[in-house]
Amino acid sequence: MGIVNEEMNAYLQYEAQFLSSTFGGATFTDPYIYNPIPLDQIDLVGSDILIQNPGF
Repeated sequence: MGIVNEEMNAYLQYEAQFLSSTFGGATFTDPYIYNPIPLDQIDLVGSDILIQNPGF
């Protein structure tokens, strides 16, 4: 699934240094990959570029 888990967990670990009450112990897992793309963003960029995840 690409590098999303590695990059997001590195980001959360970095931010936890400064915002431990918010990000302390936070991890990114695969279920969060499948969130819908906001319709406003699809309208701005175009549906030929952004394709909504199935089921949303």
